Amino acid sequence: MKKLLKLTAAIGCIIAVFGCKSTGNVVQVEAAFTQNAQVISPNNDTKQDELVLTLNVKTVNFVRYWQLEILNEEKILIKSIGTEEPLEKLQKTLFMKKENIQLPESVVWDGKDKDGKLSQDGKYYFRFIVMDSKKNIFSTEQLGLGVVYIDTVKPAAEYSVENQLFSPNNDGNKDTLKYNITFKEDEFETKYPELKGKDWNVDILDNQDKIVKTFKLNDKDLTTTSVEWNGQTDKNTKAADGLYSIRLTGTDKGGNSWETSLNNVVIDTVESPVKVSWENGIFSPNNDGENDSVKFDLTYTEKENIVGWTFAVISQKDKNVLKTFSGQKDIKDSIIWDGKSDKNVFAEEGLYTGKLEIKYFNGNLSKGESLPVVVDLTPPESQSTTEISIFSPDDNDVNDKIIIKQGSSDEKAEWNGYITDKSGKTVATFNWQKKVPDEVKWDGKNEQGTTLPDGEYFYQLKSKDLAGNKYQSEKLKIVIDTKKSEISVDPKELSFSPNKDATSDTISFALGDNSTPENPIIAWTFSVTDKSGETVFEDAKTGVMPKDYTWNGSTNSGTTPADGEYTANVKTTTKLGVTTTKSSKPFIVDLTGPAISLTRSTNLFSPDNDGENDTITLGFSNAEDKTGFKDWKITITNPITKREFISFSGTGTPSAPITWDGIGKNGKLVESVQDYPITFTATDLVGNKSSQKFDPIVVDLLIIKLSDGRYKIKVSNINFQPEKAQMTPDQLNKTILNKLAKAMKKFADYNITIEGYANEFRKGLDEKAAEKLALARAETVAGELVKLGVNKTKLTSVGLGFKNPIIPLKDKMTAEEKEEMAINRRVEFYLSK
Repeated sequence: MKKLLKLTAAIGCIIAVFGCKSTGNVVQVEAAFTQNAQVISPNNDTKQDELVLTLNVKTVNFVRYWQLEILNEEKILIKSIGTEEPLEKLQKTLFMKKENIQLPESVVWDGKDKDGKLSQDGKYYFRFIVMDSKKNIFSTEQLGLGVVYIDTVKPAAEYSVENQLFSPNNDGNKDTLKYNITFKEDEFETKYPELKGKDWNVDILDNQDKIVKTFKLNDKDLTTTSVEWNGQTDKNTKAADGLYSIRLTGTDKGGNSWETSLNNVVIDTVESPVKVSWENGIFSPNNDGENDSVKFDLTYTEKENIVGWTFAVISQKDKNVLKTFSGQKDIKDSIIWDGKSDKNVFAEEGLYTGKLEIKYFNGNLSKGESLPVVVDLTPPESQSTTEISIFSPDDNDVNDKIIIKQGSSDEKAEWNGYITDKSGKTVATFNWQKKVPDEVKWDGKNEQGTTLPDGEYFYQLKSKDLAGNKYQSEKLKIVIDTKKSEISVDPKELSFSPNKDATSDTISFALGDNSTPENPIIAWTFSVTDKSGETVFEDAKTGVMPKDYTWNGSTNSGTTPADGEYTANVKTTTKLGVTTTKSSKPFIVDLTGPAISLTRSTNLFSPDNDGENDTITLGFSNAEDKTGFKDWKITITNPITKREFISFSGTGTPSAPITWDGIGKNGKLVESVQDYPITFTATDLVGNKSSQKFDPIVVDLLIIKLSDGRYKIKVSNINFQPEKAQMTPDQLNKTILNKLAKAMKKFADYNITIEGYANEFRKGLDEKAAEKLALARAETVAGELVKLGVNKTKLTSVGLGFKNPIIPLKDKMTAEEKEEMAINRRVEFYLSK
């Protein structure tokens, strides 16, 4: 299509709108283009994929701007091709360059819009705009928009044939082949009837795929049509007998093409009184006892005047005679061919025909040839594999079926799949025609729907093709394994105390299983439950279960479990989906230290060898601990120094009573009228420690008989005001004085000497002053005793100051020794007759 568009005075007014000028009838701009196609199909098939416009622009001035604009059916611009500088900007330019811009010889539109997307099928318009250096503008739209269509839908049709086997020999019977065509509706042509009509070719091809006859059609006004072929070629010659095919091809205006073919069209015009046929047209001459030969049946109408006959087996590959049988009048009704040549060599795979020629006395030669028979020596082939060879059909939706991937050659035969047990007994079968499916699933059940027991099974494919070639695959081993794994969880310790004291804070468990490499454990969960069965801790993992697991005693909520009995549990899942659960024997969480109750033989202890309460016995009862005592200790504290006076210890649970005579670890006797605190400490087997304080041991007033017959009473805890002889008004002083008065009344006939002592706690102290203060304090005590009823005449007071210290002052004394020096500040009573 070619248009020549010129700007003349007749349309000068249109140009004036754009600001161009024209003088007289002088043509300012002249443009012509050639359109390559009315319809394009941009589908990358190299046929009419693009709209190509060949341009020819003439102007008396210089060309400064050009543009090809594509519009859709609603005349909306979807694509522009041309100079990049906008027209509006050029129009505003005062001085245009006096040189031509480069114009292409042709402009191509590939059917895509400005966004690069392929436009939909339909009708499109285009216009070509040119502006010269004098700002004269020309648009082809002034004479009408150009039109192009996009059509990417291929044509289609259906066909049927009559007399696919025919004999064009003008005998009035099947002299022609009739080919009927039904054209499918094209919605594009319905919408755009101006484009209606496709070109159709009906080609007749020989067995070498060469066209011997062509019929050309157009479906513009047709929905159906028929073609009849009388066996003549395009050269008006008779087509030879043989195999032909028919090819139907359709092409629309957009270049979209479609075709279909019909094979096995036969022309047979040979009249022969001889017929050669066979019962089975495929065999395998391989001496396996299956279809090793083919039988050709010979039929002939004229049985007289035969002078000789020949039967030949002919290769269709090279038309050579492979095997011959011959005779004179003794013609047979059938010939059996074992697949061997005249040289006693087996035939290759391929097509073979049996051809019978009979010579008659009058010189006629009757011939008959069979349809090809197939020599097939290739047995079927297959392969079968499994991703896993072991599965567990235990209805838990995990590996309940085994998937066998397989493939086979395409055979006109039956395929059978067999699953057998270890003894060879068939337990399940599968059957397919032609070829096996890509995969077969077996649920582990036999033909009766019963799940088979654990063990080894085997899958095998077998087939026999139409030629008798047999095939059987190697046996594919499959294992059913539904047994649960034997697992174990054993605590390495029977108790622990998760209190973060760095002793027995964790507990370890030995984990065991007997899983196999074929069915390994792939997930496991360790959990701890209390005595009521409630889960306090759970840890779920994937992968192999370790040999050991350590629990730090923290629950899933981050708290510490309460004291009590707990059980560890392990749940495993194998690759086959078999789950097993095992629980440990109980273990103990113990966060509480040991505890006991303490008994004593007397509440008033007086170890003064008078035969009464000279010893005290401490007994243990109600010993409690969840894990057992590791060790224990009873400490009796010096009330003056606040340090250990004596202690008793042991291991295991304390049971045997302790008897104490009042002597401390330094060999000193307890002080009179003093309370000695008792503390019990213990550690259990998981490191919990406890400390209990009990009521102190109360020491009575001690009256000790001396070797010279006198009695001695020592009191170190009468309290005086600092540096004075006045006693403090506390209850302890009253208690001591009452005890002293009561004791001295028992010794009414005895003279009592009261000795007052001071404590020389450092060097340089005034000894005379100490004796004076000690005497005054002794006299104060004497006065208080008289008030309590002691005979004054029996009392004598002495002030000895620093003399006779119980703990003498010395160099390099320990802190404990310095504290104990306080007992030097005392009052001693000596009773004599």
